[in-house]
Amino acid sequence: MSAKRHIHTTIKHELYQKIVDLSQKRGERLNEVIEKAIERYFQNSAELKKLNEIDKLRIEVFEVMDVCIISKEQLRAIFENGPDSAIKNNANEIAVEWVASKPLDKLTLKEAIEAIEKIWLVCDRIRKLETIEHEDGSISLFFFSKMASSKIDEIWGKQLKYFFEKNFDVSVSLELRSQGFVLRLTK
Repeated sequence: MSAKRHIHTTIKHELYQKIVDLSQKRGERLNEVIEKAIERYFQNSAELKKLNEIDKLRIEVFEVMDVCIISKEQLRAIFENGPDSAIKNNANEIAVEWVASKPLDKLTLKEAIEAIEKIWLVCDRIRKLETIEHEDGSISLFFFSKMASSKIDEIWGKQLKYFFEKNFDVSVSLELRSQGFVLRLTK
């Protein structure tokens, strides 16, 4: 083990509180949390240097611009056949299998929901997804959209309705909201 060095510094109160919270949550000392954060910072910096210019630009575009991802297949369907064609012509199935590292027929409904959440957050389509399991066994999925378009929310809601009904033997109702949509999945 290498020798430890004492440093004295001042940090923002909010940052200090985050360090304390992490320390308590993980059962680690403050210095251990700080050391791990610094090690991770240097590791991420080294990995970032390995990225080429296009990869760096992709990351920056998501941080700076207001963009979202849809598959080329879906975009082509929308332009060639109209928005409703995107309901059945989309990349949800293959994306869920890829993120979950399992074929759809081996996935539980919960695993599929978790994969959809990750995909839609990464694609910047939603701000968040809330999942509520009801006493009757049904599940409500609240998609908080970033699109500010009820037409897009309707198409995306129908797309997910189709995905869940086709692959998980559930009945799905769709309700549009001012800030997104809700899917209720019932066995």
